[in-house]
Amino acid sequence: MAGAKKQKSHPLFFDGAGKVAGATYGMLRSNFRGQMNTATNYVASKLAVADPTSPTWSVGRSHYDVVIPDAAPSLWWDPQALWRAFDAGSLAHQRDLIVALTCYADDALSLHAGWEQTRAWARAELVEKRALAATIVLHIPSLAGSSNTPHVHVLATARQVLGWGFGPFAAETTDEGLKELAISLTEHRKRWAKGERS
Repeated sequence: MAGAKKQKSHPLFFDGAGKVAGATYGMLRSNFRGQMNTATNYVASKLAVADPTSPTWSVGRSHYDVVIPDAAPSLWWDPQALWRAFDAGSLAHQRDLIVALTCYADDALSLHAGWEQTRAWARAELVEKRALAATIVLHIPSLAGSSNTPHVHVLATARQVLGWGFGPFAAETTDEGLKELAISLTEHRKRWAKGERS
């Protein structure tokens, strides 16, 4: 149709990636429209790592954290170690790599409050409830001269962490499941802002 605006889609996510009020969600695929992806390179890009192939990462983001289940080796507190292990343990023809959520800072809250809300949710919902490991990254675009809203990326393994490695896939790998996670995150942040911590 002439003049129709082409729908923009994220080059790394499947077509069902979407938005809810205050957050976006999607699944990083190992291959999307002919583009090959790795979890390691994607997380490195969010951490502003100049050289993802380096033996040690020089992380360019001032604030990030890794939250891991009790069964995970302590070594996986290092995001490079976690995501390299995840890629190394990928199954043949594995499609799903990263459950990716992004939530946007509420103007009424300080950045650290928004960070703590998001980290608490990731710890409870992804790590403790679903046995996933996640890297959380704060982006403050104004530091680079951008007017974009500060936001937090939550990047979780698409497979559960077990004592011997990575096991079953997370249940939330469909569009509807990812959307429900994003809604859960935004609702948690609203409750926290009202002083409710549970």
